[in-house]
Amino acid sequence: MNQTNERLFGPERLLCEYARNPIGIDSKSPLLSWAMRHSERGQWQSAYRVIVSSSPESARQNQGDLWDSGKVLSAQSSGIAYGGAELGSRQTCYWKVRLWDKYGNESDDSEIAVFETGLLEPEDWKGNWLGHAGGFNGSSILMRKEFELSKQVSKARVYIAGLGYYEFRMNGRKVGDHVLDPGTTDYSKRVLYCTYDVTELLQHGKNVVGVHLGNGWYGAPKALIQMHIDFDDGTSEEVCTRWDWGAGWHISRGPIVRNGIFEGELYDARLEKEGWDTAAYDFARYNHRANGWITASSVESPGGKLVSQTMEPIKVMGELEPIDVSVIGDQVRVYDIGQNMAGWAKIAVSGEAGAIVSLKYAESLYDDGTVNQENLRLADAKDTYILKGSGEEIYAPRFTYHGFRYVQVGIEAGTAEVSRLTAQIVRSSVEPIGAFECSNELINRIHRNVWWTEASNLHGIPTDCPQRDERMAWLNDATARADEALYNFDMSRFYQKWLDDISDTRDGRTGAIADTAPYRWGFRPADPVVSCYLTIPLLLYRHYGNKRVLVQHYEGLKGWTEYLANEAEDFIVKRSYFGDWASPVIDCEPQSDGDGAISKGTPGELMSTAHFYWNARLLAQIAAILDKPEEEEQFATLARKIKEAFNRSFFDEEANRYVQGSQGSQAIALRFGLVREDKVEDVVGHLVRDIEQVHDDHLSTGNQCTKHMLETLAEHGRIETAYRIVTQTTYPSWGFMIANGATTIWERWEYDIGNEMNSRNHPMHANVGSWFYKVLAGINADDSARGFDKMVIKPYPTSDLTFVNASLKTINGSVEVQWVRRDGEFILKANIPANSRAKLCMPVPLSGSMAFIVREGNDTVWADGRFVEGTSGVYGGSMREGYVELDVGSGGYVFTIKHTEGFVGRHASLPVGLR
Repeated sequence: MNQTNERLFGPERLLCEYARNPIGIDSKSPLLSWAMRHSERGQWQSAYRVIVSSSPESARQNQGDLWDSGKVLSAQSSGIAYGGAELGSRQTCYWKVRLWDKYGNESDDSEIAVFETGLLEPEDWKGNWLGHAGGFNGSSILMRKEFELSKQVSKARVYIAGLGYYEFRMNGRKVGDHVLDPGTTDYSKRVLYCTYDVTELLQHGKNVVGVHLGNGWYGAPKALIQMHIDFDDGTSEEVCTRWDWGAGWHISRGPIVRNGIFEGELYDARLEKEGWDTAAYDFARYNHRANGWITASSVESPGGKLVSQTMEPIKVMGELEPIDVSVIGDQVRVYDIGQNMAGWAKIAVSGEAGAIVSLKYAESLYDDGTVNQENLRLADAKDTYILKGSGEEIYAPRFTYHGFRYVQVGIEAGTAEVSRLTAQIVRSSVEPIGAFECSNELINRIHRNVWWTEASNLHGIPTDCPQRDERMAWLNDATARADEALYNFDMSRFYQKWLDDISDTRDGRTGAIADTAPYRWGFRPADPVVSCYLTIPLLLYRHYGNKRVLVQHYEGLKGWTEYLANEAEDFIVKRSYFGDWASPVIDCEPQSDGDGAISKGTPGELMSTAHFYWNARLLAQIAAILDKPEEEEQFATLARKIKEAFNRSFFDEEANRYVQGSQGSQAIALRFGLVREDKVEDVVGHLVRDIEQVHDDHLSTGNQCTKHMLETLAEHGRIETAYRIVTQTTYPSWGFMIANGATTIWERWEYDIGNEMNSRNHPMHANVGSWFYKVLAGINADDSARGFDKMVIKPYPTSDLTFVNASLKTINGSVEVQWVRRDGEFILKANIPANSRAKLCMPVPLSGSMAFIVREGNDTVWADGRFVEGTSGVYGGSMREGYVELDVGSGGYVFTIKHTEGFVGRHASLPVGLR
């Protein structure tokens, strides 16, 4: 047995439901995860023991009165389902982990972590929805209740669902840092509630709970609130929203006179009720209609089941100072934030009571310097503040948000002076987990634009844009962008919630799903290119070890694929709405009402059938993970039949290409594995000739095929061709966007600020972002990975790049890759977290000769064309298709290939991944 320093070995980063110490979870069998810390290379977890206790004392004494897993011989460390006593509502659980390494050494216990359940059963909710039955004609609503406490509080929780949005307050203070809560859903199917710890906010004597309600996505403000208070003497008390004469819930108009997601809000500070949410407020004086307070009404439930909001809430995630201010006339200033973003402006303003200040938001300017809102369509994108006239006043909106780079401030009435304006970044508070940089500054700028675009479109759902009258979560966009999002942000909880939204669109009879989720726009059934309902749960399994989502959604995934199978004619799906959407306009079918977005070179039925095939292959993989061999064979057989039909219908035997030969048609067939083996080189050749000779190293693809084309070019040894596409600065390209001032990714490849279909912040073409991580840096989850425990590190150096530096924080720990080419050497640095394993691949000299040596520090690991044993953590090696492939365990490595010639990765294959 190897003796290991225990201080350098043990469990860390304990997560429950992929969150740290969560409260209000509504799973009766929550998923537990941890990472393994170990100072030695090549280490993995050979066993674990989980203890879950009802008190911290029991946990410290190793008394797992709720669950003691015992010593489990397993390397699994993510997505482990709690398997103990049945959990009840509002139950606090204390848990810890102990590990054994590969030698059988036992670690110390982890620190004690905590999780707490919410209200698990419908009957746990004691109150009912309150609001104002007649409505207040678009204004916000204030709701309050006074109550007395005469005992010492030991613990207090509030469970609240406030629609459309709410701000929760207690004794004069905002509770928590959430904004735009709760996350949007189909409220007839599902309503999210949040849990707050208010123990420290309660006081002896009179207390006041208040909630400020806005319209949000719902339009009829209402709230359901339940507070549970435990006292030191063992008794408890509940305060709930319910209607009766003695309940004491009252409502009034709020100071927000008008509010809407797209319109913005009108805030009249003269209507504020100072101290309305405090015990000092003289409510008896104002408690009659003349002064604005009336008894709250019992209102109809939205209808959906109450579900805990376990995903990350939307928050203010930062603040940007303007980089420039333009003065236009006496009453107008235009602030340039310098970055297209999502959020709102916060101002400090002074002036006379009744003065009106307006804030108009836009992504571009007219020639005269004023904001151009033409591409926002029907969205007013305007906030208005009416001063109360009491010195410096601070204003930022509550129940709306905007996509913008520019803010136009106007004094519309009276006298006022804005002394300061900042832009507050508002998004779902998912953690950034990826980092990328390289020697090409254009690629770095594209990466930054991709990051900002994705960040600007995470607001409880993955929206298509943050600025105009849309902001929908399109499934076809997510099919293209989900991979990129997972490399830049921790999407473990966010995507779980959105999969439920997709499931809520399902037709229980046919299995069809809709184009958007929650379903507000688009078609039902969805365009057949919608495959994200299958790719996302598989990605959650591979990245975070979440097998539960595969189990929960399996019937839905089958239902959607079987719907397409029933619709298909001889395995060809002919229906198409979007296909390879938004190619360069010259490659799109023209429309009578403006530039089209439907590809004219890549047929819709080819796209639909290709994705039908992809779905079948994905289902076969998922069935294998779920140990369903008969269904695995069923869907593998379906995939073979679709492939045969696809090639009969779309492959031109004489021209050795698919249909008219568009880039998209060739790329999608290659990437999904639809091309017959004997025709692969012909199709690749045709694709490359089209790129290089017909389009002068530019793309002609749309939102679906661009990502697949870049990956398939690398897969088939054409990395230089892909690199030239990515680094173009002329139209159409990402560099063209940057050359025209873009700080985010556009919806269309064209520079057309007046076109109503030209969002300047649109993540569907941000799919190039995953290519930076997966291809240039080479970080990929292996096909057999669960929670990124197996990976392939396979960078694709190009002739232009001299270095790439990237990292990805996985559920097991940080994966770091850096490669440098200098002085006749190729150096690859890699860090693999404990309990993970990697196939680490390094390109060999151009000639492919055996006259090169691979070293790790002072150790030789490859020489004379063969693997050399003896290096710690390196278990084997082979040479394949222009790469030396080494099997390595966890730890940090620095490999150097000494050579005299340049490097290419010839005919090197990416992992098939989600092909």
